[in-house]
Amino acid sequence: RRLPRSVPSIGLKPDLLIEFISANNDYDHRSVEKALKQANDLFDKQQFAAAAQKYAVAYEIFRLQPDEFLYFPQGHDILLRRAQCLSRLAGPTKDPNKPFDSSGFLAAWETLDAALLIVPHAPTTVFFKGLIMAKLQRADEANECFQECVTLDPDQKDIVEAVIAIFFHISGQHERAIEVCRKILQRSPDFPLPRIIRGDSYKHHTDGFFGNQAKEDYLALLKMDRDYERLLGRGFHMDRHGSIDDLVWRFHPKLSLIRPMAMGLYP
Repeated sequence: RRLPRSVPSIGLKPDLLIEFISANNDYDHRSVEKALKQANDLFDKQQFAAAAQKYAVAYEIFRLQPDEFLYFPQGHDILLRRAQCLSRLAGPTKDPNKPFDSSGFLAAWETLDAALLIVPHAPTTVFFKGLIMAKLQRADEANECFQECVTLDPDQKDIVEAVIAIFFHISGQHERAIEVCRKILQRSPDFPLPRIIRGDSYKHHTDGFFGNQAKEDYLALLKMDRDYERLLGRGFHMDRHGSIDDLVWRFHPKLSLIRPMAMGLYP
């Protein structure tokens, strides 16, 4: 059967699919759901490498389903969640010739492009692609994604601008990060994330004279929720980019709600 062009391949290694099928599984929609449940369980345990592989298996079997079982939002959601896993796999290495391995970002980018072929202009997916572009230091493409996301879904404006502030912080532009967060807090004074970013930007400011301002933001956050204490003071750095994903997962208004499910559970 010729597959619709909007259900692209993601280049799964055949041995991963063969291993799954040989374990008493098949190429039917029930096997999609079984692989998907395994992937979700691994994701919930933060076993991101294994989860990424299992989401890939679920997606590859999904692609082979007859039309009545080819529900595009399910395929999209599988790929969006897989991209979140792949993003986590990038990071510093012990190789002096390659101190940072960005292959996880590149694989996430490819996966998100596939997701957007299945469900074009999905705002949260466009947002996450912007985050990946920012991690890859492709600022123009990141900004294009963020602008498109906000156009599609204005409710994501605060989280988009907060992520932009994080990357100002990473690049040492603490004053710009502080200013972006100030504007967010004018609109949304109870949104914790810009206060976290602003407090850390005050604390790590290159001028070093903003300890009192950082303290004010930290105290305001602790009045909201004592659990925020563990999020404060470390600042942001690409070697710890997973902390950005953690904050996005916690404070994005919709990302954590997009969970790939069995087809019968979709509305």
